[in-house]
Amino acid sequence: MVNFITPNTRGGCIITTCHTPWARLLVQWCLQKEFAIIIASGIWIRRAKQVNKCGKGYTELRQIVNHLRSGGRIVITMDVFTDSKNCSLKFFEKECSVSLLPARLARIANVPIITVVPELSNQTIHIHEGQRLDFNHSISTPGEIMQTLLTYFEKEIRKSPSIWSSFVQGSLSKQ
Repeated sequence: MVNFITPNTRGGCIITTCHTPWARLLVQWCLQKEFAIIIASGIWIRRAKQVNKCGKGYTELRQIVNHLRSGGRIVITMDVFTDSKNCSLKFFEKECSVSLLPARLARIANVPIITVVPELSNQTIHIHEGQRLDFNHSISTPGEIMQTLLTYFEKEIRKSPSIWSSFVQGSLSKQ
């Protein structure tokens, strides 16, 4: 049910996506295929017992960086917003605070960030690789990197709103 070509990288990578209506299926697929570590918190840790990385604490962050440096992959959703004023950015014309974790991990581990967009077509979820950010030559701040990623996802969601679970849930609740 999932069609995804493994990203072409020499080493590890951080794969970012937005919340999709197919999140449960994609998490299960990642776990069964041993494709990547899912960095999650809250309800996802309770839903999938094997998802046990929150990206918090020194020891856990060191394990994640070592995993990336040894060629591993992690998956992080980009549209996770907090009440803190960690990093205030724009997403759909709204001011929101995001975690800098993806950008900081990529820089520390010296791995690229790869955006992916899942789309349902012919009863299969096709995962398309989108924008790739390589930090070997980048002097951007983590905040600028995160804004670039959010802008990419906003553009993709505007093209195809059904890829974003917030749109789907909102449209279903209006019926």
